[in-house]
Amino acid sequence: MTNDMIALASNWEDRLRPPKCDKKEDPQVCATSFPHLLTPTQKEKKLNPKAMINYKRPTTIGQKLTNYKDLALNNT
Repeated sequence: MTNDMIALASNWEDRLRPPKCDKKEDPQVCATSFPHLLTPTQKEKKLNPKAMINYKRPTTIGQKLTNYKDLALNNT
């Protein structure tokens, strides 16, 4: 049974390759916590048309107060 599975798996050339991707270049993604910077200007679009801007929520006071690493290291 083991030899049958090895013979079957040796013919799986298509399944062992990564999937083909039609994209030539990946877009450049930038993260910002400022909502007014989400839309790029005309000059930014001209310099890098594939650039994308993503919104990242900034840290809150509650997250800073309950950060266990800062509490453990006694950083002020």
